[in-house]
Amino acid sequence: MMIDLKLGIWRSAIAMVVLSQSLSFQLAAQSGSIKDIITSADKLLNAKKSQEALDLLEPVLSSQKVLSPADSVDLFNLTGDGYYQLQQFSKALNNYKLALNATAINDTIRARIYNQIGLTNYRLSDYAGAVNSIIQARNLYKQLFGTKDTKYTQTLNTLGFLYNVQAKYSEAEKTFQEARQLSFQINGGEDIQYARIANNLAMVYCRLNRFDKADELFQTSLRIKEKLSGKRTKDYANSLYNVADYYSDLGRYEKAIHCIQDGIGIFNSLNDTTHADYFKFLDYLALLKEKLKDRDGAEKLFKESLLRREKASLTDRDDYALNLLNLANLFIGAKEYKSAYPYAEKATQLILKIYGKNHPTYAHALITLATIQSKQNENEQASKNFKNAVQIIQSSLGSDHIEYFNAQMGYARFLRKSGQNAEAVAIIKKVNAVPRNYLKRVGRFLSEKELSEKVSEFVDYIHEIYSFVRELPNDHDLCTMAYDLNLFYRSYILNHMQRMRINLYKAKQVNEARDEVISLHRQLENELNRPVSERDNTAELESRISEKEAEISRKIGSFADDDATVKWDDVRMALTEEDAAIEFISFPEAEHGDSIFYGSLVLRNGMEQPTYVDLCSESDLAAIIQTKGGRTSDYVAALYDFSNRGAAAVEAKRKSLAEMVWKPLGQNLSGVKKVYLVTDGLIHRIAFSAIPLTMESFVSDSFELVYLSSSKQVLPDDQKIMSYTGKRTLIVGGVNYDSESGELVASRSGNQTTKQWSYLPWAAKESQDVTDIFKSAAYNVSYLKGMDASEKNVLDSLVSLEGFRVLHFATHGYFKGSAPAEQGGSNYYGKGLVNSALVLSGANNASSTERKSDTEDGFLTAYAISKLDLSKTELVVLSACETALGDIHEIEGVFGMQRAFKLAGASQLILSLWQIPDRETKDFMLSFYKNWLSNQFSVREAFNKTQAEFRQRFVNPYQWAGFILLE
Repeated sequence: MMIDLKLGIWRSAIAMVVLSQSLSFQLAAQSGSIKDIITSADKLLNAKKSQEALDLLEPVLSSQKVLSPADSVDLFNLTGDGYYQLQQFSKALNNYKLALNATAINDTIRARIYNQIGLTNYRLSDYAGAVNSIIQARNLYKQLFGTKDTKYTQTLNTLGFLYNVQAKYSEAEKTFQEARQLSFQINGGEDIQYARIANNLAMVYCRLNRFDKADELFQTSLRIKEKLSGKRTKDYANSLYNVADYYSDLGRYEKAIHCIQDGIGIFNSLNDTTHADYFKFLDYLALLKEKLKDRDGAEKLFKESLLRREKASLTDRDDYALNLLNLANLFIGAKEYKSAYPYAEKATQLILKIYGKNHPTYAHALITLATIQSKQNENEQASKNFKNAVQIIQSSLGSDHIEYFNAQMGYARFLRKSGQNAEAVAIIKKVNAVPRNYLKRVGRFLSEKELSEKVSEFVDYIHEIYSFVRELPNDHDLCTMAYDLNLFYRSYILNHMQRMRINLYKAKQVNEARDEVISLHRQLENELNRPVSERDNTAELESRISEKEAEISRKIGSFADDDATVKWDDVRMALTEEDAAIEFISFPEAEHGDSIFYGSLVLRNGMEQPTYVDLCSESDLAAIIQTKGGRTSDYVAALYDFSNRGAAAVEAKRKSLAEMVWKPLGQNLSGVKKVYLVTDGLIHRIAFSAIPLTMESFVSDSFELVYLSSSKQVLPDDQKIMSYTGKRTLIVGGVNYDSESGELVASRSGNQTTKQWSYLPWAAKESQDVTDIFKSAAYNVSYLKGMDASEKNVLDSLVSLEGFRVLHFATHGYFKGSAPAEQGGSNYYGKGLVNSALVLSGANNASSTERKSDTEDGFLTAYAISKLDLSKTELVVLSACETALGDIHEIEGVFGMQRAFKLAGASQLILSLWQIPDRETKDFMLSFYKNWLSNQFSVREAFNKTQAEFRQRFVNPYQWAGFILLE
């Protein structure tokens, strides 16, 4: 946080008094020599030649010459200004006090000196003294000039800032609001003073997490400052610092870094790299590097800033204390607790001296100290410090603030570690809703990428709850909180972006921005389709997309659905006595941080709480379901055979798939006929219908299985059901991949290393037969085949305003897991969504020299699909290989075709888990559509009926269990 008062060099611009004019009047009766000295010193100070001015003034003050009161005021006042400019604040304060003693009681100069004493006390971290002096200045200006005067509003601005520093946010807001209203009345809200007030009020709203109010104020401040004085002033740099703090609060770290680097550039261009404010920029850059996992870069900057401050004798200030605290936290992050302790201890003592014992900064220092103490088993002292910190933050920021949540969770982790489980659970229950409320507040300002980064900040908290539930599976509060966490966080970004996208297409005021976002996304997709080494400006494009999406979010605002938080008991009430909902979860094991464990939360109608069930470790599960080869018939037969123990032979006895993920659930499913499944991690690759229970029976023989993105979908949604009344269908199949050679294959897949995609004769027949079935059901069918099944034609069809009720793709599917080189950096949009695609006409030219288009390559990526509006689409059928797969994204699930179509607004999807056989797929699809379009069955009923029919026809699950219906 940086004060916006033009500190140190503001004296000529402060507009409280034109000092040179007052001096000429006051010095008329003085000797020529003293008058000349004062005039010359004043000019030197205005030219920022502080030391030269002091060289003129100090000999006069140190002489025994008797001075008139007027001369004394001017000499001490100017000397104070000189030391202030040199950042020698103790000397400045002494001279200002001497000047004050020589002034008249009701004098403009006296008010100005009170103001300078207040600013100097702030620089000396004496906030109580600063507030008292500024109040004196404010009262005197009000007495002399009234409230509609710039001098009065400026002291209000200073006073509001000081309240903010002291965490007196209510007083700060009221003071800034008064200053803002008066400034607007005086100058119309377009002068530098109004810009500074807007900036400072925005900082208060940031501290209160009221980002909706902060955003507009920051933009106003920057616009006015740029208009009046350009972008190369310290004043503008101060605003950049505060905007960076705002971006950081929102999780927009790249934008924050950009602001800080611009601010550092301003100081460098002004050759002022010894100023205390410059060191703050270095500190913040280090903090941002730490957030972006550049620990070495952060440590280097923190230590450089610390040494610069020590060299400049600035070791008694708050920013020096924060510098120490930041270093301590950096070492804590690296688990170097002994290195962290001396920095934390020194910082805590200095912060207490500066801020007092009721300030949130002191609370943060106590938390840092307590964290170290808990790691060193100093439990009594750690507990005391955690408690104290929590009380301070609650008093100053409130119990719905995210910092209160962080403080309480730190304390809860300590209590759990020390065996005080009941106390830890009580605290977690108390603050459980805070992150949800916080995300609702910040969500409207963030793009999809930024929102994902913000949600990721709570991953450790979510995992903490999961692991705690595993430790105490019978604890009612933990089990209900864990289930509620899943309901809120799982697919939270997906649901948020669905709502925003639907409103985006409806809101006229953002049409231009919407079109620009669509264009930018298409450019980005083209870049992401290139090899990493050939990509140009993905970071710039992603930044522009983030800005535009955030702009749209601000204009559209929040949506009613955001506030309708579904809880576990809502789901329970929606279940019948024969239903069960299972939310699978994965999390690091508490005792082995690098080991991932799978569990499940089972919910039934009569339960008093969700039931936690232990399943298996990820390493054990991966050993039987992951394969280096293709997911072919042999793979499926081995994985789902009752007598086998996985996809590969092993020497040691290994649990079967059923023993890992299904049989542990058994006692909770007595009397159940329908099971709602919400998968997580590697479990999304499992065909539960094909898990063998005996030599002759599978899970699907005993249960109706329903795949959901979240179990909150079991709640009735009549409006959505009634909305699908259209009778238009788009069918894509019989695709000409422009291959003159290549062996025909029996599955709709391609090896990711091959350069040729082979024609699929059964897919062509399937597409024609499906077309005939829909036409016989009086549907209007658009059938794209051969070379007409191009990326452009498909996309042009999908952007139709009328929309399609059904989309059917019979073609090759493509999924390539993200390579390590593609997982770093800012490549959020490309992860999974570009690596999954449907193969269309001309795809065989994509890797050849014949490729002529930079925007069309024959691959309809999940990324491109995700930008469409498919809210009128009831069913998407992906009659292709591995369309249910994708990159696993923590908390949000799978990034691939299923996420893309869900983002676009489609309701139900039929997807494949493995490399499906071509002919059997054709038969499956024809049977499914006949069942559904007979009007006797819903989509779900028709799908289950078809799968049961094929279960009777084929022994190997490869031929009947590869498709899932995701709702």
